[in-house]
Amino acid sequence: MRVRYLIAILLVCASLLLAKTYTITLSEPSRVAGAELKPGNYSLKVEGDKAIFLDRTRKPVVEATVRIENAARKFEATAIEFRKESGQNRIQAISLGGSKMKLLFD
Repeated sequence: MRVRYLIAILLVCASLLLAKTYTITLSEPSRVAGAELKPGNYSLKVEGDKAIFLDRTRKPVVEATVRIENAARKFEATAIEFRKESGQNRIQAISLGGSKMKLLFD
């Protein structure tokens, strides 16, 4: 019985460690998935087709569905693409520095 609990705990810990996080900085208020993100630093965790924005205390702020594109080469730096809508920035895409992933937000 204890072995099963130990295995379950190890699997949960391993899945948390495998989820890669990236740091992004927003200089202006921005919208993603219908929610507004205030200026500041965020951690971005990618899990499957979900992007989860975490605040500095590592609490989830926004979860958004993304489409992932893979580039031919790794991106040198993280870059955020915005589109102005009704005077507000809306995040359209994020190229993740050090990876080949580009996250596209609907």
